[in-house]
Amino acid sequence: MLKRGVTSLLFILVSVLVFAQYENKLRIYGKVTYNDKNLESANVDLYQFGEQVEGIITNNSGRFEFILDLETEYSIEITKPNFITKVISINTSGSDPNQALYGYEFGGWEVGIYKDFKELDKTVLEAPIAIIEYSEEIQNFDYNIKYTRKILDKLETLQAKAEELEKNQELQGKKLEKDYNGFIKDGDKAFNAGQWEKAQTLYADALELKNLEAYPKQKLKEIDERIASAKALDEKYQNVIAQADLLFQNDRYQEAKLQYQEAILLKNNETYPKQKIIEADQRINDLLVAQKQKEAAEKQKQENFNQLFSSASGFLETGNFNQAKESAELALKEFPENTEAKKLLLEIEDNIEAKKAAKAAELLTQKEEDKRKQAEAKKLAEDLNKLVAEAEEFRLNGDLSNAKAKYVEAKKFGKNTSSIDLKIKEIDGLIEEENRQNVFYQNQLSLAQVLIEKKDYKNALTKLNQINSDFPDRKTTVEKIDFVNGILTKQSKEEEEAFRLARIEEEKENARKLDLQYKGYINSGNDLFNKGLYEQALAKYKLASEIKPEENEAPQKMYLVQQKIEEKLATLAKSNTQEEIKATSNSKKTGKLDLKEDPDVITEEFLSQLSKEYPEGVTEVIYTKGNKEITKRVVIIGGQGAVYRKVKHNWGGEFFFKNNDPVTKFIWDKETVL
Repeated sequence: MLKRGVTSLLFILVSVLVFAQYENKLRIYGKVTYNDKNLESANVDLYQFGEQVEGIITNNSGRFEFILDLETEYSIEITKPNFITKVISINTSGSDPNQALYGYEFGGWEVGIYKDFKELDKTVLEAPIAIIEYSEEIQNFDYNIKYTRKILDKLETLQAKAEELEKNQELQGKKLEKDYNGFIKDGDKAFNAGQWEKAQTLYADALELKNLEAYPKQKLKEIDERIASAKALDEKYQNVIAQADLLFQNDRYQEAKLQYQEAILLKNNETYPKQKIIEADQRINDLLVAQKQKEAAEKQKQENFNQLFSSASGFLETGNFNQAKESAELALKEFPENTEAKKLLLEIEDNIEAKKAAKAAELLTQKEEDKRKQAEAKKLAEDLNKLVAEAEEFRLNGDLSNAKAKYVEAKKFGKNTSSIDLKIKEIDGLIEEENRQNVFYQNQLSLAQVLIEKKDYKNALTKLNQINSDFPDRKTTVEKIDFVNGILTKQSKEEEEAFRLARIEEEKENARKLDLQYKGYINSGNDLFNKGLYEQALAKYKLASEIKPEENEAPQKMYLVQQKIEEKLATLAKSNTQEEIKATSNSKKTGKLDLKEDPDVITEEFLSQLSKEYPEGVTEVIYTKGNKEITKRVVIIGGQGAVYRKVKHNWGGEFFFKNNDPVTKFIWDKETVL
């Protein structure tokens, strides 16, 4: 009798006698498959007495069909480059002439082919893999079972060897693909980081593995272009920087600044030109401040001269010749070559000499007057010292305005005011410096405010901290720092919350998509199952199980489909006796269990009987049944028995049962540990 495994190795034959519209003809139809999938671009050629009479190339359905004459001999040859060749012999002689008037159909079968390897011994394929001929028993065309059984073992061996070779080829291909993709991935990473030499090496390694791939060639070309472009850009950048540095060294800061700005346009990430622009701005500002200070000094010098000249003239008119001389000499210190001041000093000195002569004559009569004047001078000196002391106290406390006012007042009481003038000049310089610092502070604060208005809060905070370091604890600076810190804290919290919500929504969406995909496969499988397309339904249920392996629905559906497929196959192979199946199964028995079928309904009485026949613990037996491998475990715990089965199909499906009810792999692993 023909083994049931023939259906997976040769083709699934489902012959149906149909009273077709092919008078004295035989309609042959089927499809070509590879790994249980329809095979496209296979050549299916029909030969009559060794000469080709027809041929087709399969599309994505893998289907072929021929209309054959009766009372002749045909063969069908199925070929595809890099695949083995299979031949099927068809003898259309010997049919019932009366039946032939209605014509015959033989089809719905699959011819599975697999890849060819030089290591394969294909001697068995030199003969047909099957012979189709007229059967008197069923009064229709059928395959010759005796012939098929004769070559079955050789075909099984050939297929097993081909599958082993293909698996090894796939493993080698996967390793090559993994290595290639690894080089490409690392190359892309280096490329995106601008590591051109490293990227070149990695893309070259990938090209050695797959020398026909366009992608690494393209990336190597892009790297050459990037390197050339980067070199040209770097040369231009260095030239611009050199020009800018030369201008900077020559104190041409404004022109240097323009060159540094051009350098930034070439390389925005470079920090050097940005720093030099800051330095240029500082130098320009320093020059402006120095120019203003110089102009102020010149102005003050002229004002001092004018004041001293005027004082000297006034003292001369009032006869205060010593003070007039002092003022004139101070004026000449400001402008030593001034002729008017020189002329005035000579006039004063002449008057001093004249006054000395007059005083000498009046000395004796002026003793009392001198005493009075001495007392007056002492009082003036005391008043002067008091004002000077008050002025110094104001100066030391930083109150420069009041300090200057006291020195100006003290000057009115002094005869020799040169020291006071110097103090006033010193205070004027401090006031000027204070004003300059305030202007610089306001300018820096304005820059920080611009950053705030642009919402560049991080850089604004950096600027404000620098200002606070240069001008500590100014109220305006501290308030702005607190304001920016508040905004940054709020932004950070908002960004964290937005990221958290986005992650939650993403997880929900992924779960929804998986659920829809799972339900879609289940529904498609149900539709195909209801239409009797069990193999296609099985594929859908298998996809659903891969998405949600924890669900029982898909495994249960797969079990029902497999039952239907086996019922279908049992109808086809009625000639395969139960004795033969049992003989095959009994050859693989181990342990105490025999392979008697479990009852359809496992009762408490049956389970109680198990506990009497089997010891405590787990007893296992493994056997084959048709195209399935069954692992059966009888579990006895505390006198209570249960029957577990693991059913593994040759197409890869695996199902688990407890007392004939479907369970998960988790239950099997947990409750049947040996």
